[in-house]
Amino acid sequence: GPSVPLEHKIPEEVWSGKEVKLSHLRVFGCVAYVHISDQGRNKLDPKSKKCTFIGYGEDEFGYRLWDDENKKIIRSRDVIFNERVMYKDRHNTTTTDSKLSEPVFAEVDDVPESPTVESSQLEEPIESSDTQPSYTPEHHTPTPVLR
Repeated sequence: GPSVPLEHKIPEEVWSGKEVKLSHLRVFGCVAYVHISDQGRNKLDPKSKKCTFIGYGEDEFGYRLWDDENKKIIRSRDVIFNERVMYKDRHNTTTTDSKLSEPVFAEVDDVPESPTVESSQLEEPIESSDTQPSYTPEHHTPTPVLR
């Protein structure tokens, strides 16, 4: 790590004389979505494949990913990472990608009142547990009939 004798630089920066960029580093074993090129898929096929990040390319910049479905390693630069979900959690029902993307709602204290609707504009609610009360709209436009 950075040290005082090296002027708060890491040894790699002092040795090479270049600033080390760490923005490409990812969490090992996280879920990654690799882009499937147009040549590798049909029009209705998915545009990405769910894989697991296992490392970095040796010769050039890129990532190495494990395709669990086909049991092979994929090399790619076109990857989106979800570093909150790990390979070990893939069978765990409590941690899923959809759970992480659930919306968060804020509480609102001052809600303006909605305009009042006269009781003559409302239908009586149907007494049933599986249906919701309905209402009659103010303006009814007939549906056109095609002949």
